[in-house]
Amino acid sequence: MGFTESRCTHTLHNMAKGTTMLGSYYAHEPGGSPSWLFRVATNRTRSGSAVVKMWCVPVRKPLQSGLGRCNPPLVYAQIKLLLAQHKLTNECGLSDIVPKLWVEPVSGVIPGHGFRVNWLGLWADIADGVSIENIKESGKPHMDPDVMLDIFQNKLNHTEVKLAALFDLFTSQCDRHQQNYFLNEHGKLWAIDNDQVYSTAWRHCGFDSLVLPTTQKFMINHLGWGYVMKFPFENPPKTWMHDQHLLSLFDYRCHTGNRNGTIGFNFPPAMRQCMQRLSSLDPPQITNLYGFPDVRLAEAFRNRSVDFLTKGFEWTLLHGEPTNSPPHRYKIAPRCCSLARIPHSRRFKCEQPEGPKMHQLPYGNPSTGGPWRGPPGLDTGSYEGGTVF
Repeated sequence: MGFTESRCTHTLHNMAKGTTMLGSYYAHEPGGSPSWLFRVATNRTRSGSAVVKMWCVPVRKPLQSGLGRCNPPLVYAQIKLLLAQHKLTNECGLSDIVPKLWVEPVSGVIPGHGFRVNWLGLWADIADGVSIENIKESGKPHMDPDVMLDIFQNKLNHTEVKLAALFDLFTSQCDRHQQNYFLNEHGKLWAIDNDQVYSTAWRHCGFDSLVLPTTQKFMINHLGWGYVMKFPFENPPKTWMHDQHLLSLFDYRCHTGNRNGTIGFNFPPAMRQCMQRLSSLDPPQITNLYGFPDVRLAEAFRNRSVDFLTKGFEWTLLHGEPTNSPPHRYKIAPRCCSLARIPHSRRFKCEQPEGPKMHQLPYGNPSTGGPWRGPPGLDTGSYEGGTVF
């Protein structure tokens, strides 16, 4: 992976510590990855800059207790996955919400350390805006709740939320939490950190996204983290969040453009054509064509394509493969697409609820997706996940 070139060709800058939006300053979340991120000038993006991710750098990051584990074969597989996924994203017409991605040599000096890096980096366009978690929870000063509601309810781009739902289920995204969607003041949406997918995620997973009902990350916004995660196991909460979470407005059913809140077979033309092609190939052919590191990923894309085209989006959401383990398959919660602020507070209520909150939970361990490991008789689940929706 090294290069013999002696002259530095890139000036590496530390990533900005934060962003100002609508008069509030938002510090960026630090993230948990041991890899390094730099901002580097490039002529390949509209902004003139890119974020470059580099693995196996033998320099400790700030606030890091030790050097991150370096596993070159694993890094290579992750990069292959991201590049293959990105190629499919472009071919399937989903690139409007996913930053541009490519591999290119990097030759420069880590600022503040003097260490020279001279190997390949993963380059990506910089998603403008702030994570939706940051918008809601942080900000100095905190964003006015009425302004926040206006962005999420009136400015959020409906087409892009629908694309996000298609992307997250089609690519089997397993880590689409509040930090991995970025939003700017105009409602432009970005899906970032797309490497935790089926077969490569840190836990067994078919898909998990805050825009997709039946998933854990969706239900956390519906009922609250402690209740959904049954935490602590020694005394799981018996009550759930009764207010309406602001991020329930990201429910894809609020953005389909029809009263039923369904996508059905209404796929973008480029995506339909792309899926028809994938459906005609076998998994080894897809693996070779796109460079996936694991044939299971190719199988997942083919399954999604066939199911979308023959059964539709909603059937695939409930029954398609790959899917989640039973403790991670939740009943469908009623949608809420219009919120009102509770006076003199930063809390919200649903203006037109479809019904009472779906507070029932599946049996089992919500952390691992396995059997209940808490004290006997204290599991707050009431049904076998995936057998009823």
